[in-house]
Amino acid sequence: MRDDDDTVNDIVNDTVNADAPALSTTEQAVFGAISLHPGYSYDKLAAYCDYSRPTIARSIKTLQGGGYIRRIGSDKTGHWEIIRKEDVK
Repeated sequence: MRDDDDTVNDIVNDTVNADAPALSTTEQAVFGAISLHPGYSYDKLAAYCDYSRPTIARSIKTLQGGGYIRRIGSDKTGHWEIIRKEDVK
């Protein structure tokens, strides 16, 4: 009976303690660009990182969803703010 409980606990603990997926190299590059140039727009980030605008938009959405960055102010005059850096290499 003890073995059954351990199996259930292992499954539950593995599910609860699962690591968040690591950022892709593209997301890391966008994060780095935002760290250096928080005032850049999507178009400037695309040119700086040499990625397309849709790729930048997807990466920013992932970074925002993961709690890495947030936008302060308007699209035109605002800037990006870094919220957490600990998981970014």
